[in-house]
Amino acid sequence: CISCSITISFIKILVKSHEKLSTLNNIKLPFPVNKNHLPVFTFAPKDSHADIKYIARLLSDTYGIVINSGYQCCLPLYKKCGIQGGMRASLYFYNTKEDIDALVDALKELGDLL
Repeated sequence: CISCSITISFIKILVKSHEKLSTLNNIKLPFPVNKNHLPVFTFAPKDSHADIKYIARLLSDTYGIVINSGYQCCLPLYKKCGIQGGMRASLYFYNTKEDIDALVDALKELGDLL
């Protein structure tokens, strides 16, 4: 069934993304992930002075990876959590494990900026 395949694909992307992003030392995942979580990940640089808009632009222009940066229409939540903005990767069932690897590898290469 198509909806079962999409659900399985979402779960695989969710698990792989969370596992890979959690291994990076230069970012933090400020919000919890649970079993009903969609593969949409907000991450923030561990260096709170990092320019997230610049990093998002580098990911786009240099690596062909498009992410959202800023407060994602959640400024009150970010302020309450003490986060100075974040970057969000929104994955979907058509994204592959290679896409996740590319994001993680790019974030590793940009380590000094994070």
